[in-house]
Amino acid sequence: MVIILSAALIWTFIRYYSADRLYDDTAGKYVITNDSLPVTGDSAKQDEAQAAAEVNWWELADVRLEKLSLKYPDVIGWLYFENEDISYPIVWSGDNEKYLRRAYTGRGTSAGSIFLDGDSSPDLSDQHSIIYGHNMRDDTMFGRLAFYKEKEGYYGDHRYFQIFTGDRVRRYEIFAYADVPVSHKVFEIYGDKTEDFWNMIIALESDSYQKTDVKLNDRDSVVTLSTCDGNDSTRFIVSAVLVHRIIINWHIRLSDCPYAASSSIGNARIASFGFIAYEQSSCVNVPEIYYSVYWLMNTGCQNILHGII
Repeated sequence: MVIILSAALIWTFIRYYSADRLYDDTAGKYVITNDSLPVTGDSAKQDEAQAAAEVNWWELADVRLEKLSLKYPDVIGWLYFENEDISYPIVWSGDNEKYLRRAYTGRGTSAGSIFLDGDSSPDLSDQHSIIYGHNMRDDTMFGRLAFYKEKEGYYGDHRYFQIFTGDRVRRYEIFAYADVPVSHKVFEIYGDKTEDFWNMIIALESDSYQKTDVKLNDRDSVVTLSTCDGNDSTRFIVSAVLVHRIIINWHIRLSDCPYAASSSIGNARIASFGFIAYEQSSCVNVPEIYYSVYWLMNTGCQNILHGII
C-alpha cells in the first residue's frame, strides 16, 4: 500500500512539473516583462508616485503572440495578470472539451489549458466572454484566483489583468468575485441581449465577496474567469470590465473611437480628440501624432498605437 501511494505521489509530481515546465518555458520565450515598473492597485500603502505610474501599464509586458499563433493556430490570446504570477496562452477550439486535459500544444496534461468558451467569439468582441482554467493544487493555471477570497487585502493590489490578442491589448479591472452555482447567468454569452446582460451584472455584484468601487454600465465589455472550487455544483469566478485598450496594428478604424473626428495631415489620418489611424509607418514623424497620444491618454477614448510612446 505504501509503495502504491508513493508511486501515485511521484506520478502526480511528475505531471505537475511537466506542465509547469511547459508553460514557464513558453512564457520565457514569448513574453517580455518589465519588472522595474511599479504596478498599481488601491492599497493604502501606495504613494502618489506609484499612482502616477499607472499610465505606463502597457509597458509592463509584451507578448510575441503572432509567432506562437503561427505555430499553434488555436492560440488566440495571452492572459497576463499585473502583479501576479498568472501568465498563460489562451486557446479557442469552438468547444469546451478539447483543451480540458490538453496543453495548447495538443499534448495531454492534467493541467489542461486556459481556454475561451466555445460559444465566445475568438476575437473577444462579445460583450461578455468566459475563460476557463483548472484550479491546480500547486497554484498554477487558475489556482491563484482563490487568493481573492482567501487573502485579506489581496484584491486591492491585484485589480487588473491584460489580454493580448492579434491586433490589440485590453486591460480589465476586476469588479466581482464569488463562488456561484453552475446554473448562474454569468455562464451565458448574451450577444445583443443588453437587458439580460445588465441583470446578470447586477446579480454578480450582489453575489461578490467584496463590494468594489468599479462603475459599470450596460454597454461595457466584461470577461469572466472561471475555475473549479472543489464542489461539482459551483464554480469560483472572477469578473472584470474592459477599462483600457491599445491598438497594435498599423491600420486602425476610426469607428473604434466614437469621440473621434478625423482630419488629414500628410499621409496620416489624425483624430482631433486623440485617436490615431496610420496609413503608413513613416507617419510616426508627424509631431501632431504625439499630441494626439497625449490627448488620448486623457480622454474617454482609450485606443492608442502600441509602441509609439
